Order: sequence, then C-alpha cells, then structure tokens
Amino acid sequence: MRKDESCCFMDKIAVLIDFFEKIWYDSVEVSRMNCYFWKGTQSTDRESDRYMQINNFGFYEDIRQAVDVERLQGRADYQLLCITKGEGVFTFDGKETVLKEAQAVLYRPGEVQCYRLAPKTDNFWIHFSGTEIGELLKRFKLTDTVYRIENMATVQGIFDKMLDCVAEENGTAEDVLCGLLISMLSKLCARQNATDAGILRVIREMKSENFKGKTCKEYALLAGLSEYHFIRKFKQVTHFTPHQYKAKLLAEKATDILRDTHMRVADVAEVLGFEDSLYFSRFYKKQTGKAPKKI
Repeated sequence: MRKDESCCFMDKIAVLIDFFEKIWYDSVEVSRMNCYFWKGTQSTDRESDRYMQINNFGFYEDIRQAVDVERLQGRADYQLLCITKGEGVFTFDGKETVLKEAQAVLYRPGEVQCYRLAPKTDNFWIHFSGTEIGELLKRFKLTDTVYRIENMATVQGIFDKMLDCVAEENGTAEDVLCGLLISMLSKLCARQNATDAGILRVIREMKSENFKGKTCKEYALLAGLSEYHFIRKFKQVTHFTPHQYKAKLLAEKATDILRDTHMRVADVAEVLGFEDSLYFSRFYKKQTGKAPKKI
C-alpha cells in the first residue's frame, strides 16, 4: 500500500472511531436518565430570522447520576430550564446558587451556562430564538435570570401540551409551540410582578425597623427569593444594596428626629437601636456629611 493510500485509510479509521465513540457516549448519557429531545441530540444552537422559533425542547427525568453542563461561551439562542423535582447547583457571576423544584432559569444568548443537576432531579428545557424575543421579554419585564414559579402544575401542563403538539405531527406545530412558549413566559411574568411586590414588602419592613433589623438572608426569605437573587433584584429596584438602603433610611429617620425634637444625640442613637452614641455619630456623618449635633 502506497504512503498516501495508507494515510487516507488511517483517516477513515479515525473518523469511524470518533463515530462509534460518540454513539457509545450518547448511549451512556441516555442510560443515566429518561430523556426526550424533540429534534434529536444534534446541535440546534442557532439564531433565527423568524419572529420566534423553537430550536429544540425536551426533558430529563429520573437522573441517576449528577449531570454537569458547562457552556463557557453560552449558546446563540435563549434557553428556559425549569426544575420540576429535585435540585441543581447553578453558577452565576462566579457564585453558586442552589435552585430547587418550581424554579426556572432563563439564559440569554452568549451567557455562560454552568450547572450541575443532582440525582433524582427532573427538569424540562426549551431552546428558542427569533427577532422579536428581546422585545417580548422586555414587554413581559423578564429581566432576571432566575424565577420562582407560582403554579408549577400550570407551567407543566403547558409543556405537556407542547409534547402533545409535536406528537400529532401536523403542519401547524411550529406556530402552536411558539404560542405555548409565550403562554409559559407570561406565567414567569406573573411571578416577576410578585417578585417586585416581595421587594416592596422588604422595603416596608426596613422602614419600620431600627439599626439592628433583619439579616440579608431573612429579607430574602421575606421576598421569596434566594439571598443572591434578592440582593440582585433589590439593587435593580432601588439602585442600592440592601445594606446601603437600610443605612440611608436610618440616616433619614435620624435627621427627622434631630430636626423635629430636642432629643440628645445619645437618646436618638438609643431610639434607633445603636448601643454606642459615638458609633451612631460616625455612622450619621458618613451618611450625611454632617455631625448630628449640627442639625
């Protein structure tokens, strides 16, 4: 056999090895869980020039081993992932957050996707794209990455309709799927309004408290969010971190008391929950630029 024929033969062997390795790997992955892919396991990661298009969707059920996903460059399309049972550890901006049943993640194009789904976790996912997606999310005020789903049964029902739709194999499946996705996103929108209400509930609580108040974790629980997403959402709404906003409220309270009463600085400090009047004076000057005695 000539040298060039030998190289060509070896190239073909290498291609066959890669092919069978992929089949073996896919079979191992599938054996670790029950799963469904509408358009198969080939890559459907692309932008669409239609107003909206479902690139792929599916589910993972009865995961028997942890499943790790790492897309450091993200995807070209959007991904909505909903956890219906169990939990996963998701990394956002270098910080790990545990998401559980009835929580969803909405990844934008190009966003890093790193997460680990724990054994016995069920979830479904939808990859979608289109020229109007950005405007649709803006109209629904879906600006966050993580959402808590108020009525998981309703959202699961919408996904089940998507499965029924493609099972019927009629020519209108694509349009029906898009309509169902819009309906699902509207459920996240309803939760978004509830999230805003949760932040307002925290602000009302802060206004009624003194210096000690609650911890950030307790505020997050009051808002119905994880601590990480509470801080992020709080800053979106108020333009301050919870700590900065609480300090601002206390300084405003102190100013009102000092201006409208003849109380001593030490008494004002005590009313606001400061154990040390000197610490209160330093705090007040840092917030307002003035010493409390000069108000």
